[in-house]
Amino acid sequence: MGPALTQTYNVPTWTPSPGMSAGLYGYGSGSSCMGTKKALFVGINYFGSDSELKGCINDVKNVKAFIISRYGFRDDPNLMLTLTDDQQPWQFKPTRANIIAGINWLVQGVRPGDSLFFHFSGHGSQQKDMDGDEDDGYDE
Repeated sequence: MGPALTQTYNVPTWTPSPGMSAGLYGYGSGSSCMGTKKALFVGINYFGSDSELKGCINDVKNVKAFIISRYGFRDDPNLMLTLTDDQQPWQFKPTRANIIAGINWLVQGVRPGDSLFFHFSGHGSQQKDMDGDEDDGYDE
């Protein structure tokens, strides 16, 4: 495994709460990334199900616009992949297989200096914490 890839942000006006990372929450002065910027977005509204959500596809659109305008990502199909349940053809539906393929696409060819972004909006779940590293006893 290669060296860890990290991104540093300047945060002049916002101080994160203890345990929060400013870079993770999008508060910075833009990206200093000099390499390739790739992004994968997944938004699942679960149309027609008893668990239907209303805003996941809008979340994807808003976050995508944010990283384009704030961090210089390019809206290019070679650099951004969006999986939502309102799209056709099936290759752009957020199935398990397509999400795994999307993650593989995202990390393929990554090099030091590149910046990767992953966004998921949909239902989540919890599992019992098996290694004791979670205060609440569950992995999310």
